[in-house]
Amino acid sequence: MRAGQFNERITFEKKSVTRDPAFGSEVVTWVTHADAYADVQELDAVEQVINGVRTLRGRSLIKLRWLPGVLSDMRIRVVATGTLLQITSVADMRKRIGMTIQAEEYSA
Repeated sequence: MRAGQFNERITFEKKSVTRDPAFGSEVVTWVTHADAYADVQELDAVEQVINGVRTLRGRSLIKLRWLPGVLSDMRIRVVATGTLLQITSVADMRKRIGMTIQAEEYSA
């Protein structure tokens, strides 16, 4: 893995759930887990109309150096564009040298 191929700054965010003291309902916030440089490749995009609403679902492949604690229930924020990607799978490369992540972007 050459460092030069990792040219996109990304942030891993994990969900934090707390209770609203006034109403007792759940309040979901996203907190930063780690920042990294990665190679983000957009694979494809599918545009659909569901119930009269046009939606876009795009898939991406992300390669980066290995980071501990990255799980599939996290999301990725691409810093330059602000794009949010939901992680669908995480695969560690041999000997924890790097990792490959598949993620999807949803927009309405």
